[in-house]
Amino acid sequence: FNKAIADEAARRFPGNVTARTGHSLGFRAIGHRYRDKLAGDLKPYNVSGSLASMTSTMPANAARVFEAKAIQALKAFLVSADTAVSVQHVTLGGSPVEKTYLTEGEVAQGAARIWLDMQSMTSGVPMTHDGYLKLYQLSEPVLRFDDILLDEGQDTNPVLQAILGAQDGAFTIVGDTHQSIYGFRGAENAMEGAIYDESHYLTGSFRFGQEVADVANAVLSLKGEKVALRGLGRASQVILEPVIDRSGWAFISRTNSAIFDRADWAVKRGKPALF
Repeated sequence: FNKAIADEAARRFPGNVTARTGHSLGFRAIGHRYRDKLAGDLKPYNVSGSLASMTSTMPANAARVFEAKAIQALKAFLVSADTAVSVQHVTLGGSPVEKTYLTEGEVAQGAARIWLDMQSMTSGVPMTHDGYLKLYQLSEPVLRFDDILLDEGQDTNPVLQAILGAQDGAFTIVGDTHQSIYGFRGAENAMEGAIYDESHYLTGSFRFGQEVADVANAVLSLKGEKVALRGLGRASQVILEPVIDRSGWAFISRTNSAIFDRADWAVKRGKPALF
């Protein structure tokens, strides 16, 4: 999911450097075989046939929940470093349907069936991008590079960590623990727990001035960060109150609720709010 970064790196680095995403490695080796059945995601209707024998005696609503939970378990397996689907990839809730009709073992079995059909060229179950990356990991690939640098190390799936961690040669991880945003996809911080020969901090940024850096440092200190940012760019202006004028302003938020609050603030004052 960082193809744009890889493309930019390919333009900037010299010819002896190869810039790739993890998925592109898997696609070149294995994923291209599934070009005609690739899909961005799995839906219950994709797997109902694979699980029909397991759901045939269930009410329709329970069958749909079973299918969704099996897909969820398979997705957890695909981004893990594990070699087989198991109950540790299953997450069940406490709804009456789940308590009555679902068990962790059966859901794991269903996920394993989907995984087999996903790999079959004759099955109607599509192959996903995480699926061929998992197949690439299971093939135990050897990357013939002298040095490997992993960017965005704070957002690395265990499956990619397993691929890169098995290689010989120098290995450098670059990242910022405060910029982790892909945890919902199973990504983890590859820098956490790693054993380093050397560790270095890049604290200066030319994107903003020290005024913005001071605000960022105040926030980061609340998270226990001890290393301070340095604003090396042009002097910045920090405005603590909402300001909207004719030149236009953009508001970026981490949550939808904050966006709605700001939109409400603008509408009540007769200001246009565009999304």
